[in-house]
Amino acid sequence: MGKFFDLLSNNLNELLKNSDEYNVIIEVGQEPNIKAFKAHSIILSSRCLYFKDKLAAITYNDNNKKIIKQTNVSIEVFEIIIKYIYDGTIPFETIKASVIFELLIAFNEFGLEEMIKHTQLFLIKNNASWLRHNFSRVFQTCFKDSLEDLQQFYVNIISKHPNIIFDSDGFLTLSENIIIFILNLDNLQIDEVKIWDYVIKWGIAQNPSLPSDLDQWIDEHFLALKNSLQNCLPLIRYFQISGCDVYDKIRPYRKILEPTLWDDIMLKLVAPNKAITITSHVLPPRTKLSTTLPSRDIITDNNASEIIDNKVMPDLGYEIEDFQYYTWRITGWSGLEKRTTSPEFEVGGWKWRILLFPFGSNNSYTEIYLNFADLKGAPAGWHSCVQFALLLWNPDDPISYVSHNTHHRFTAKEPDWGFTRFCTLHKLFTPLENRTRPLIENNACNITVFVRIIKDPTGVLWHDFKNEEIKAEESHLYLSIKIVTPQIFAQNQGLDLANFDDLLFAIPQFKVLKSETYRNFKCIAAKRFGYSVEQIRFWILVNRQNKTVRPDTPINDNFYDMSMEEIRTKEVARQKELKLFLEVAKPINGKAYINRALCHLYIQKFDKVGDIVPILCEKKGFPQHTRLKIYEEIKPDRIDEMKPYLTFKKSEIQDGDIICFQKALTEEE
Repeated sequence: MGKFFDLLSNNLNELLKNSDEYNVIIEVGQEPNIKAFKAHSIILSSRCLYFKDKLAAITYNDNNKKIIKQTNVSIEVFEIIIKYIYDGTIPFETIKASVIFELLIAFNEFGLEEMIKHTQLFLIKNNASWLRHNFSRVFQTCFKDSLEDLQQFYVNIISKHPNIIFDSDGFLTLSENIIIFILNLDNLQIDEVKIWDYVIKWGIAQNPSLPSDLDQWIDEHFLALKNSLQNCLPLIRYFQISGCDVYDKIRPYRKILEPTLWDDIMLKLVAPNKAITITSHVLPPRTKLSTTLPSRDIITDNNASEIIDNKVMPDLGYEIEDFQYYTWRITGWSGLEKRTTSPEFEVGGWKWRILLFPFGSNNSYTEIYLNFADLKGAPAGWHSCVQFALLLWNPDDPISYVSHNTHHRFTAKEPDWGFTRFCTLHKLFTPLENRTRPLIENNACNITVFVRIIKDPTGVLWHDFKNEEIKAEESHLYLSIKIVTPQIFAQNQGLDLANFDDLLFAIPQFKVLKSETYRNFKCIAAKRFGYSVEQIRFWILVNRQNKTVRPDTPINDNFYDMSMEEIRTKEVARQKELKLFLEVAKPINGKAYINRALCHLYIQKFDKVGDIVPILCEKKGFPQHTRLKIYEEIKPDRIDEMKPYLTFKKSEIQDGDIICFQKALTEEE
């Protein structure tokens, strides 16, 4: 059957092209751009009610032709429509979104009912980004032409992100029926007092003659505003507004409210717990979606949206525009492509996805990123400030998971952000500490991403002005420095600092000129972390043979005038970046004290621990036969005493380990 339809469609299309025996001329466009289309009245009348009525009202001219003037549609759009009337086809996939929208308006005018719903659904499915970017224009047309599917599309957006419409350039020009429609939504995610502010702003815009200074208003001015808002004011949920906001925001405009309503508002505020009779109509509170989630330690498939806490993704203290999470269920891990992406999901009105490199770039680490997937639909200068956390977890053992969090200003130039060393590959297939099952089991795992869209009122939140000025050819002038703080260090278990890139918390990072002196860098770091310069000391972090990283050498004050690149070259020449541990001294009597490293010792592994006592006494200036107790530093807040008769090999001392000592006190002392 499809083959016969194609043949019929092609034949009718040829009839349109050749214009055989045409009897209608449709003049489309306006002077000087007008194009004449030749058509057949029998086809126009049978396929389109609009043209049937038009033709019935027009008489034939001397050439036995009927002339129709069509000035309210573009030539480009009409070419598509007339072709559809003849052959029943429209190649939507090859048409720009703006033209498809013009087609939709024309379908509505021409009464082509079968195409109205289809075109709306096509736009929603394939051009959602364009619809969001052209919000005001399309939204108003939806109501004028009763396009219900697009109306619902925008209702879903407005409910979650009302600022998109309230803060738009076209808000003040919206018609009253649209304002009323928005105010009737019970799930607007915005404080009621802000709705009041926007309604007042819209009402004032409808009365441009009102004084800009409210103190200059007289009763006539309040009456004009009241008349403009008479259908909007009853839709405000006044009894959901706090007393302070009523005083600051509503009281100055109380003259536009009915006296009984103002009395009821005051009565409710004065006696909130008293059984009183409110005569005004009280609307129910709007339904609010939670943007903060209770703490959980376990991830399950059913409560994944509730797991977020300060360990997984800390509260940065910014206003949140939207919060969503998405879980990507992965099967067949070993067969994944080197680069693979999750299905798209929507947050903040835009499409996102997870970008995964399961085997990394060198088969050592898994890489995971959050990727902005709406690049084609994003307007010029687009950006979005996003805080997010990525979790990889075993769906059958939800306690087994690895997580990292960060934040980033996503732009067209930086559409993805994440972790180049999310997790070592061996860790994926080896049970975590105190767990019996690995992260990836039976070739399957889940990756969940929590996404917070952060409000950016200034337009420059997390904008890196400095890096913006750094051209690619200048990048060799800069050095990357990562710093492990005592708080991060304290989270690690075992005898060594855990693998540097597998830490639970994001590592603070600096990008400085290689020529920057240690003196200046120390001041910059002290200011960032909130300590005095005298209170901190940095240790060089070195890679150990067991593939961990730990503090090895303190950077002494005699390095003050050395550049950071000189320090890197001197201490860890093989490492491209500098990794430091931040040691913080607790103030004593108002002054900060830091233990100083005494020296480096090179010993034989079969030497006994007690053999180094004379050396330590000499270095410290103690009498030659002073008795010492020697300790191994296990971690910053723990030391274990060493037995002097054991060898260093038996004591399990390795290159770079730290020992400390004190005088052995007598009973009298």
